[in-house]
Amino acid sequence: MIAVAPKPRATGGRASRIEQPVKPRQMTVTPSQLFGRMAEISAGALSFARPTLPRLFREDGPAIWAANPGDVLPDDSIARPITPLGDAQPFEYTPHAIGGEAKELAASTNNPNYAAKMLGYSRDTFGEMIHAMKYDLNFRGDDNVIWHDNGEVSFRGNVIGNTHDYTN
Repeated sequence: MIAVAPKPRATGGRASRIEQPVKPRQMTVTPSQLFGRMAEISAGALSFARPTLPRLFREDGPAIWAANPGDVLPDDSIARPITPLGDAQPFEYTPHAIGGEAKELAASTNNPNYAAKMLGYSRDTFGEMIHAMKYDLNFRGDDNVIWHDNGEVSFRGNVIGNTHDYTN
């Protein structure tokens, strides 16, 4: 909002100019208006009691760890099993090596930032390696390759080389 003050007019025979600065209105507040409700608020804040949780002392840790389901713990609660594994069947040991599915589980990415971290190179070094590899294989910049965590590089499903071959 813009306020425009009218031009002052001179009264009487002389042309004298009267200038009075425009004073902005200010709100006046008394201390009782400011702090009147403060007593009510502070009384309510002082009466608030933070809920307390039962605490176990560090000396109770071994007793809790060694407790069997159904035992009474030091905090007077009853011990319960963490996971119900009583009916679980044990796995059979197989000495065979992992089959061909392991290659599918290996990490791979087409993101050069992630691949640099995965393969242990700095991003700048890895960028130079990418350029050297693509130049050597006559690839364009937009030919997206996939890097595997063993260093292999594949393009359209075919392994075309190894990233580690392009170190300086």
